[in-house]
Amino acid sequence: MLGLVLKTDYKPDMGEIQEIEQQRQLKQAFDDWCDKTYSDYAKIARFYWHNLKEYRPVNEGDAFHLLYVDAVHRLETVNYILDILLKGTQEEKTALYKDLNRLEVKAG
Repeated sequence: MLGLVLKTDYKPDMGEIQEIEQQRQLKQAFDDWCDKTYSDYAKIARFYWHNLKEYRPVNEGDAFHLLYVDAVHRLETVNYILDILLKGTQEEKTALYKDLNRLEVKAG
C-alpha cells in the first residue's frame, strides 16, 4: 500500500469557518457598495454633462448660467470618484468609502 491513513475524527474549526464567511460577506457588501456608488455617480456625471452642453454660453458676452457653473466646478470631482471606483486599488476604494461616509455623517 501507499501508507495513507484516512482519519475519520476530523472536526472543522467552526470559529475559523465563521470568520471566513464573515470576511466573504463583508467583501460582498463592499463590492455591492462600490457598484451602487458607481451607478449613482455615473447618473450625476450625466446630469452635469447635460448641464455643460445645455447651459454653456453661446456668445462671449453671455452670462454664465448657475447650472453651467455648478457643472464646471463639480464634474472633475465626480469623474475622480468614478475613476477610483472603476480602476482604483482596494486601498483607494476603502479611503473613498471612508471619505464619502464621513461627508454623509456631517451632512446628515
